[in-house]
Amino acid sequence: MKKVLLTLMLIILTIKVSGHEFEFKTTPVRIDSVVVIDGMNFYQYVAQNMEFPKDALSNQTVGIYIGRIRIDSKGNLLKVTTINPISKSIDEGFVKFINETWRKHKITIYNISDTTDFIIPVKYMVSSGHNQPALEYFVNYELKPNYLTEECKVVMFNSHGTTSQTDDMTLLDNARYFYKEKKYKKSIEYLDLLIKRNPYSEDLHYMRANAYKHMNDTTKSCRDYHYLKYFLNSTKLKGLTHCE
Repeated sequence: MKKVLLTLMLIILTIKVSGHEFEFKTTPVRIDSVVVIDGMNFYQYVAQNMEFPKDALSNQTVGIYIGRIRIDSKGNLLKVTTINPISKSIDEGFVKFINETWRKHKITIYNISDTTDFIIPVKYMVSSGHNQPALEYFVNYELKPNYLTEECKVVMFNSHGTTSQTDDMTLLDNARYFYKEKKYKKSIEYLDLLIKRNPYSEDLHYMRANAYKHMNDTTKSCRDYHYLKYFLNSTKLKGLTHCE
């Protein structure tokens, strides 16, 4: 009986993705103008102390991780969550890094009068060496929410002096091809890579939401729906009414 009840609870918990995870208490103020860590502004501290996870380094994982840091008016850390995931190690690494920072270091807060969410984009890039430029990828910044702060860049260097990065158009062509062929699972593989790089694209999220819909994966389809509606403030939601 307990096993049946546990199964039912898990079904209830996972059957729908709530839009509440994408509802924020934001401010146009940059986090590095109000949060000082050990005498350094937030981005300076992150750039000097956050490491690239080893598996992400070996896999040359790239993309824009987006995390949320919620603090109260006294500067206490209330919650750290992931909005746009990149990889398990990067996602977990950011959450752990922020939690340990608030636990082990001196945090000074200025001019915060209420609980506030700071949405932090961290752009992961690859380069063939310290003197070589990082490989770029396309990001549609025109659709970037106004309340997002400046990106913090983390560049990894391959010790062998080589890098590999599939270009954006190849990924997009493959995603479209497999979607047209109704091979949605394969299309999603390429859409995932594109969304990691370009998390502000309405078209990519809408396409992936519909791919998941065709696969009858309501949970993931609705996660993209809520991301579109609450995070990107998009009106590109036609055909996704099953998530309302």
